[in-house]
Amino acid sequence: MRLDRWTVLFLSLALVETAAAIAAGGFWWLLLWPAGAHLLLGLAFLTDRPSMLGKLPDGTRSLVRRLALAPYTLFLTLFHRIAGRYDERERPLEVVPGVFLSGRARPSSIPPGLELIVDVASELPALVRPGEVDYVRVSCLNRRVPILAEACQALRRLEQAGGPVLVHCGAGKGRSAALVAALLLRRGFAADVDTAEEILRRVKPGVRLHPAQRRFVDRLVLAAEASDSQSASA
Repeated sequence: MRLDRWTVLFLSLALVETAAAIAAGGFWWLLLWPAGAHLLLGLAFLTDRPSMLGKLPDGTRSLVRRLALAPYTLFLTLFHRIAGRYDERERPLEVVPGVFLSGRARPSSIPPGLELIVDVASELPALVRPGEVDYVRVSCLNRRVPILAEACQALRRLEQAGGPVLVHCGAGKGRSAALVAALLLRRGFAADVDTAEEILRRVKPGVRLHPAQRRFVDRLVLAAEASDSQSASA
């Protein structure tokens, strides 16, 4: 169980919307729809189980999950499209040649010729439709760290890519930045997490890796090195 600000926010919204629907009645019962979406999100954050949000490996969701989360998804899609239009930080930014980092960017702002998109935002819809570009989902909620096995596979795909790649989450400041930091370490652009974060901040000043994310970068790099050793000895 993890009671952080996101858990409190979503569960509080669910409670307020449910209470308003019951008190007002009539068409206000429609508030139970966003209340259900916020309850599902709150429980996912409380239990740290991104799988509850139903994002599949190809970035799609079942019809039931799409309907359940529709009020939240609609709000976030509109917010990020408006922010992406007026805020340069929401658009994909090139950290090092061929490696882009972004938040929930508008599809029209995605750099042409991308070989791979790594999506580190379980609560958001995918940026592209299945089949448009190679896509890897890494299960992770906002302000959390990804599942190590999924992140390790994604890092391997990023290293093997022969063309430009994009890593994104909701804001491009934490979980996706942590994955890019690991890639910088693996490619020799940085010697440690501090240097990797400094490189990221030069391009995107809002990047802030919290302690758990910094530890995760080290764990991910060690896991990748262990995988390299196993492959070499096989």
